[in-house]
Amino acid sequence: MTASRSAERQSWLRAGIGLAVICVLSYLLTRLSLDSVPGVTRRANGDCCNTEFVNNGWWIAMVGLGVPVWWVTRTLPWLATPAVVIPTYATFHVASTVIDRYLDSGWGDGLEVLSYVVSLGHALVFLVAAAIGIFSWRRRRRALS
Repeated sequence: MTASRSAERQSWLRAGIGLAVICVLSYLLTRLSLDSVPGVTRRANGDCCNTEFVNNGWWIAMVGLGVPVWWVTRTLPWLATPAVVIPTYATFHVASTVIDRYLDSGWGDGLEVLSYVVSLGHALVFLVAAAIGIFSWRRRRRALS
């Protein structure tokens, strides 16, 4: 086996591990952001209700998925599409679930669709991370030539 074939196999292995990490972290952060909230609860004084359908801390933590996206695309740039689509799907799933929860509870007033803005921000972060990964892959490739 030549050194280039061995390096190619290692690249595929590293990228595969990176995609697996993206999948697992996307799933875990989605579950944590959706399952760690009480929903609609009555206040102690009985006036009204508190509504919380997503744990914003865990949802915003999905921005950290940009690091494995960068790493996968830096390793194998042609895997940029799944590396970006997987966590983007997870963030849009959270936004859609939040909207459904608001509408099902009767507390929806139309503004809940703004939760898609957060998902669009996440998608932008993932796209930038992939672009930086591809750029660093190209730069490293040129340096080796």
